[in-house]
Amino acid sequence: MGDRIARITRTKYRKFAEIAKASGQILDLESFESMGCLGRASPMVMTAVDDATDPHSMGSEHGSITLAESWQFSWMQSANRPEIDWRAIPEEQALEFVLWHEIGHRVWNFSMIDLIIQRSKFCAHDRFRVSRCNEVLADRFAWDKVCPGEELPAKRGLTVSDREGLDDDIAEFKDRIGLVLIEPNPLLRGQYRTVSTAMLKSERWRAYVGPKAVERSVR
Repeated sequence: MGDRIARITRTKYRKFAEIAKASGQILDLESFESMGCLGRASPMVMTAVDDATDPHSMGSEHGSITLAESWQFSWMQSANRPEIDWRAIPEEQALEFVLWHEIGHRVWNFSMIDLIIQRSKFCAHDRFRVSRCNEVLADRFAWDKVCPGEELPAKRGLTVSDREGLDDDIAEFKDRIGLVLIEPNPLLRGQYRTVSTAMLKSERWRAYVGPKAVERSVR
């Protein structure tokens, strides 16, 4: 039997898009092959239209999250994460975990833009540690969303000292960069409201938005 596939259906995309908009983000889809990863939170703002049914609707710019349309469960389960054992994530919640992981990068994390601005203050090892902390925080944020109240599943071989080291790094960079929970500014919600222009550029992606969505160029 072949590897099981996680796939974002049109119904699930519309549900996820509303979750993203409630978190102040627009949601795109791409193929796993073009992304090379399960999800991505862009540090840049992307263009959306206020009404996807209106070819003349005004545009606006917002933070953007992109998810892979489909992927093999083995890709997720074989990932070597800094702290969490991703194999413990229930398969029926795996797609939602990835969504919340990317949202976590935007609302509960160290700012990579601030890190870039302060780049001269950080050595290569510091940048690696910040990147690792970012992943730990996003994983913790997502786990709390999909499995609230359940103990964090540590990956095999992770020692108490390892986990204390991760917490120490987070505390250090909280002082050096700053770490705050960003209160999101929710976007206008609704199936055809605040839709990424990237989801309107082709018939394939418009179908996820809905049958009334009209083509728009990406700028």
